[in-house]
This record gives sequence, C-alpha cells and structure tokens, in this order.
Amino acid sequence: MFSSRSSSYARLAGGFLHPIDPDALKAAITKALSADLGDLDRIKELPGFPRAAAATLSKAWAAGLNLAELAATAGQVAAPRLGAVARLDEEVLRHLPSSMRKPADLVGAALPRTSHARTLFGRIAVHGRTGCVHEGESDVDRTAGTGD
Repeated sequence: MFSSRSSSYARLAGGFLHPIDPDALKAAITKALSADLGDLDRIKELPGFPRAAAATLSKAWAAGLNLAELAATAGQVAAPRLGAVARLDEEVLRHLPSSMRKPADLVGAALPRTSHARTLFGRIAVHGRTGCVHEGESDVDRTAGTGD
C-alpha cells in the first residue's frame, strides 16, 4: 500500500511509529463497519466495500487530504458523502494500533528530525511530502513542492 518511503519517514519520526499496513487497515475497516457511517450505511455491507474503503482512505491519506475539513466546507450535494467518508476515516483510525500513522502524520513527525537523517540513512533528498530518495552520503537536501 505505502512504499518504503513511508517506512523511512516512520524511522525518522521515531522508531515506534509505522505506516498503516494493509492487513491492519482491513481489520480496522471491518471493525468500523459497526459504527453509524451516515451516507455509507446503505452500502457498507455490500461485498467489496472494505476493499473500496481501503483504497479510498489510502488515496486520501497519500494525498494528505483532511476529510473532516473537506466535509465541513463541502457544498450541499457533496457534504453528506464526504461527511460519511470522514466518519469512516475517524472510526478506522480509532481501531488501528496506536503506533500506526497516516503518511502525512509520519512526514510531519519526521521533518523536525531531519538533522538525524544522515545518521539513519546516509544522504537523502526529500521531494514534496512523500518522495524520498536515498543516495548514500552527505547531508539532507530538502526540495519542497517538487513531488515525484
């Protein structure tokens, strides 16, 4: 689901943090289905819903979207569905192990610790929020906003 880049951010953020793994995500989604999910309630029991929910949340997390904020500012047509996805997000996160973090949260925890990157990884270049290239020597190069 997430690349080794997420693992690198997790190591830099702190040794006890980890990216969300697919098995834990599926288990958390299964547990979250017992909650009131608003607009998603009528489809949450359909086959394929857990897989679709995992894909949706993974993509939203990788993009760094704040689903609750999007739902709060959405128009009248989109607000119910975005609110339901935000509720699913909240429930899934509640059921995940406390050591697992979304990619943006790992990056946020890792960036203040970039001074330790050379010790952990050698030379590293960070491109955007999720791009990370190990190169083997020197210190940290940070190029914000270039993506990969």
